Amino acid sequence: GLLLALQFGISTEIFATFIVFSCVALAVFYLSLPRIRTRLVPAVRQSGFALMLAIILFSPYLYFMAIGHKEVPNTIHPISPFSVNAANYFVPSPMTLVGGSSLTVLSRHFTANMSENGAYIGLPLLLILAYITLKYWRKKSMRAMAILLAIIMLAALGPKLHLIGQVGTAVPLPWALVSWLPLLKSAQPDRFTLYVFLMAAVIIGVWLSMKTASQKNLNLKYAAVLLGV
Repeated sequence: GLLLALQFGISTEIFATFIVFSCVALAVFYLSLPRIRTRLVPAVRQSGFALMLAIILFSPYLYFMAIGHKEVPNTIHPISPFSVNAANYFVPSPMTLVGGSSLTVLSRHFTANMSENGAYIGLPLLLILAYITLKYWRKKSMRAMAILLAIIMLAALGPKLHLIGQVGTAVPLPWALVSWLPLLKSAQPDRFTLYVFLMAAVIIGVWLSMKTASQKNLNLKYAAVLLGV
């Protein structure tokens, strides 16, 4: 509860999206892993108590936010321009040291400002994540993490598809269904990559910790991840 209150004090936007994606994560794992449902229920209950404690701690802020609500613009900034361009997952922006300046012919079409175009994962890590997903799809825990990662990556694309220039911008995406909600209508989808990197790190970390047939295979796994870095 103290940590949630601290996060609220740092960024109300990150607090709100963290709560949303935490609920999504709990739902995905609850539906995907029946064997751990009995352990998830106490975790949900304790998290609920923590959230209530946090709300009590920052209730004075909520009071003044409520009475001053009429003075706040209905939309602080449009979210579509601050959505991840699908190409940014594998095309670096000029902020990226390696390859960023050589691919400006593509990255100049990204709609957010330079500091917000931070979705770049890179082909090596994307290929590793795809390999892990395909190889361990039958493993329920890995499948649940892969599904959660895909949901967050899709949400980060925002309400409409952006791909390089204006190609496909008329294509609606699932985030359009929830982007009108009070806590989310001004949340920038390109900041959801915070959770993309977290899930990618967990998936790759679990994969690295799995036993391998030989030391050579283990060395290859670490070499592949280091290449991605």
